[in-house]
Amino acid sequence: MFGTTYSEDDRLKPCPFCGGKAWLEHVEYPEDTWYNPQCSECDAGWTRSYETMDEAINVWNKRKVNEN
Repeated sequence: MFGTTYSEDDRLKPCPFCGGKAWLEHVEYPEDTWYNPQCSECDAGWTRSYETMDEAINVWNKRKVNEN
């Protein structure tokens, strides 16, 4: 199957901005596939996508909020 799917993963921490549940966007085509973590409530996410699910989860979980 090709196209875009969305899934939750218990390894994803809550959104660092609103505390919402995070999910993974998985885009797959014959010549390319990538993952993009996003918040299901405030749509916070990365403009960069990642080649593996583990990489996307690790980057999402390391995000910090600037508390100034």
